[in-house]
Amino acid sequence: MDEFCDLLFASANVDYYIPALRIPSGFDSSVSSNVRSARLLREALEIARPALGDAHPRTAEYMANLARVYLAQGQAAAAQPLVRRAVEIRRRVLPEGNWQTASAESLLGAVLTAQGRYAEAEPLLLGAQRVLKDIPGAQGRKLGKTECASPR
Repeated sequence: MDEFCDLLFASANVDYYIPALRIPSGFDSSVSSNVRSARLLREALEIARPALGDAHPRTAEYMANLARVYLAQGQAAAAQPLVRRAVEIRRRVLPEGNWQTASAESLLGAVLTAQGRYAEAEPLLLGAQRVLKDIPGAQGRKLGKTECASPR
């Protein structure tokens, strides 16, 4: 548990280890922006589900993004089912150790942490940290659309 607490609260690099909590530069955190973002992401999800299917990686991406907005709005309960489904999809369609799966697991860990469910969040956050620590920042995302090789 100490390692978990260190990652969440004491690390100067929390946004590196837990990308779900990172706020991008230029992010408009105003309530109106979050409401607008949530509305647009819900619309995108409504289009993606019938067009791509409920188990498509792009659908999972919209789910995770909407969950991220809900979390920023303090609506962890609304975020949880979306991010759980996104994790499930990514685990099924992406290779083990994929950064996108780890990122979704990190987001689920952040949602559970916001709900005070630390015991459930800990293995998700620590597992995501093990995968993401070897990805060289934004470079990791550029290595491949669905798979990212970590350095050995």
